[in-house]
Amino acid sequence: MISRLFVVAGTFVLGALALPAASLAAGGPKPGAIVTSTPMQLTASLDAVATGKRITYVSTDPSGDPIVVSGAVLTPRPQIAQAHPDNATRTVAWAHGTTGVADQCAPSATDHLDLPPYDDYTRVAAGYLSQGWTVAATDYPGLGTPGPHPYIVGESEGRSVIDSVRAARDLDPTLSSKWVVSGHSQGGQAAIFAAELANTYGKGLDLRGTVAIAPATSIDVIAPALVGTPVQGYLVMALAGLAAVDPSVQLEDVLAPDALERLGVLESGCFDEVMAAFSELSPDELLVGGAVSDALVAKFAASNPGQEAPNAPVLLVQGSIDDTIPADFTRLFQSQLCGFDQPVALSQYAGADHINILPASQDDVHAYIRARLKNVPAPSGC
Repeated sequence: MISRLFVVAGTFVLGALALPAASLAAGGPKPGAIVTSTPMQLTASLDAVATGKRITYVSTDPSGDPIVVSGAVLTPRPQIAQAHPDNATRTVAWAHGTTGVADQCAPSATDHLDLPPYDDYTRVAAGYLSQGWTVAATDYPGLGTPGPHPYIVGESEGRSVIDSVRAARDLDPTLSSKWVVSGHSQGGQAAIFAAELANTYGKGLDLRGTVAIAPATSIDVIAPALVGTPVQGYLVMALAGLAAVDPSVQLEDVLAPDALERLGVLESGCFDEVMAAFSELSPDELLVGGAVSDALVAKFAASNPGQEAPNAPVLLVQGSIDDTIPADFTRLFQSQLCGFDQPVALSQYAGADHINILPASQDDVHAYIRARLKNVPAPSGC
């Protein structure tokens, strides 16, 4: 029997159990508690190195209210764990890039974690598993579970990443509290937010390092610059993400009629469909007034990573010809993070774009994670 967990009028419901939401702090289901767990049929390359479970687990939204998030936990096969005994109790939290905002865009719904535009996430997960690490892969809130996905809302992402590690430990009590977070694109932003929350929301876990690959930063600069480009579907998803957590943001007041007519694609499609639906709209066809208002820019700024100190060393990874997250943004972000008391390294890869940065950097990322988990002093470019 599959239990169901949801909130109705301030009540936390798990199966037949109904508790006030406030009871989470008084012995009720805690963040990271498993709600459902079912075996995953994995694609061949993952099946060779891991077994998997598709899970839903308790997390909280930025207001602290309980929610349910979906994801996957992949466990290295015994022969791999035995070959890497020091790694076998450690967890890598994997934070994925933009796939869309609808339930069918949840990576855990696949047998391989790949969804357009990313076709290399299977290899990324298999790489971590081949080192003996357990992989906790959140879908983020609203992808695979009821409710809207607060796309690019950093605190929402960071909480779900942290709670995915707790969920992995709930499934496997042999896992230690030591973990590393690694994310790409949207997931790079999520990884930094998880690092910022690690000593407060993530109390009880021991974050050793943070890897942010082509991370989404300077959201308040990128969002308005998307207007009039073929990828302004990113902006529509970001506006919908704001509306999911901020009642003052009403899409009917922000999007122009032509854009509103296409809004259903956010539920019916994923990345490719969303990009195609909005790509040819002029600024005036996309937005009321043809531009992102100053008030919305200020709201996007709240999800800029790097406003608080990360609680573990950071590795930023960037391709030189990335036209989704330009290298200048990541170099600027490193300079911002260097204002905090934490080692921050930047690895740049000539000729790598937003997608092939993943295989280009994989060996170096593995080496960085191994060193952090062994408590070797972290490199820094500050």
